[in-house]
Amino acid sequence: AITDSRQKLQNSFRSWISGDTEITNSDIITALQTVVNFSLNSPPHFSALISDWIEIRSNHLAASCEPLFVQSQSFEKDPSGYQPGSHPLPEAFAHAHTLLQNEEVFMAGIWPTTAIGPTFLRSAQIVRDLAVSTVESITGKMKKALARREYADQVYLFNVLGDFYSAVHSGGSLESLAIQVLLPSLKYFVTTTATLLTDLIGEIRGTIPRALERPFAVAQNATVYELTSITVNVLKRIEKDDVVVDSILFGQSTNNWDGTLTSFDSCDYSSIKRYFNDIIGSLESSIDAKSKTLRKPMQTLIFQLNNYNYLEKGLGHIKSELIDSSLIKRYEQIIDALKRSFLNR
Repeated sequence: AITDSRQKLQNSFRSWISGDTEITNSDIITALQTVVNFSLNSPPHFSALISDWIEIRSNHLAASCEPLFVQSQSFEKDPSGYQPGSHPLPEAFAHAHTLLQNEEVFMAGIWPTTAIGPTFLRSAQIVRDLAVSTVESITGKMKKALARREYADQVYLFNVLGDFYSAVHSGGSLESLAIQVLLPSLKYFVTTTATLLTDLIGEIRGTIPRALERPFAVAQNATVYELTSITVNVLKRIEKDDVVVDSILFGQSTNNWDGTLTSFDSCDYSSIKRYFNDIIGSLESSIDAKSKTLRKPMQTLIFQLNNYNYLEKGLGHIKSELIDSSLIKRYEQIIDALKRSFLNR
């Protein structure tokens, strides 16, 4: 008779945890708590309830999260430019975060404290896997674009990252179970997206494989160096998400960085300003070195003039927090000197 009663309770238990409404239904929560308490003196029965919970709640969480994650993986940026807030990834994570938070509260009203953590993490494993695979898909596309040297087209991911970070961290403690499920994918997204910054400076300095294997050629008509236009376009776009980028660069400067970002509210622009200065200094060295590969002195002069003029025009409107205040003035002086040399030939 006891076995039959336990089986009936288990069947009811499975039925009660199969949908959304039970989370706010106090009668169902009380009934579920009664079933769990009744099973505490029977380890096999308690284990069976745990297994039922993991199976059913895992399927429920997956069904609720998967559509937005799939939509995030198939997102294609508008060819005319990224519209901030249009990427579904932050919404997918905000939805998953809310769902997991509700699940954590739901479990707290039913299960003994010692069972909540392990059971929650096992039932939420499918959400963790969906989140990681989604981020891997998005950053995988980015890596392919960087291999084609499409740096500027990928800068929009810093905007997505800012929204993504806010969605995962909104109103939740870093120690919460919901955050523990989503944090690995967030850190992976941060560290992988950060490669855009390191690859760009490696491209300019010629220290990454593709820069060594496929160096940028200088046109014999001494037009603007392709690397100059790429760099200026990237820096101008980065400016729009400077707080996010500053936090990433600060993280990269620390030992054993795991992708944790500092609060965007604490941004002092020191890391991103240092990066901009490093990028610009390296680009100037590259321009000067490349100019010397041209066969004629006049070509060298025109190449330098074109590139410094492009830098002066392109960086002239970037806010002073990101570049040295004397930079544009220095470019104006360089351009004037090059013009005088040109006229004196």
